[in-house]
Amino acid sequence: MLRLGRRGALRLVLVLTLVTLMTWSSSKHAPAATPVPEIKADWTSINFRLGTWRCVGQVTGRPGDRLVTSVSRMSLDGHWMLTNSSSPPFDKARSKNADDDTYLGYDAKAQLWMAFRFGNFGDYRWSTSPGWRSDTMLSTNYVLNEGKPVIVGHDTLTKLSDTQTREVSADLRSGVWVETATQTCNKMKAK
Repeated sequence: MLRLGRRGALRLVLVLTLVTLMTWSSSKHAPAATPVPEIKADWTSINFRLGTWRCVGQVTGRPGDRLVTSVSRMSLDGHWMLTNSSSPPFDKARSKNADDDTYLGYDAKAQLWMAFRFGNFGDYRWSTSPGWRSDTMLSTNYVLNEGKPVIVGHDTLTKLSDTQTREVSADLRSGVWVETATQTCNKMKAK
């Protein structure tokens, strides 16, 4: 048994009282945490793109086909669709695969689909689209030039079916839209 003198007993009572008061005040009077708003997109119009796709494309001014394999899945708690794409070298300028990751999400305030693409050659771009018009989605592509967003192109994606799409890309050159690439993609059957 612990023997305390009068001073020791008073100190022990004081410490226990303070601990009790601090525990009581922090647990009963702490403000409730404000929940972080979590706004998820309605993916029903575009979730057909989930899965593995094989694409065959042509790039203006380059001979042969460009082959691309893309795998799309939901990411970051369902807020973004992440697409990992890979294309083997398709011309003399590329000695390695062209790989990129694209995050697609929806900005409810702006009412725009937003895509952010990053490539393994250090390239990047972001795109915006108001969404589907019938079976077509037009995306406007941007990069930064001296710190300011500049439109550099647009992509027109046409949904031919839930398992096939066609995309036409165009770049803005001297104020004129010039078609630069086309590709047709087919969804692979899940194994």
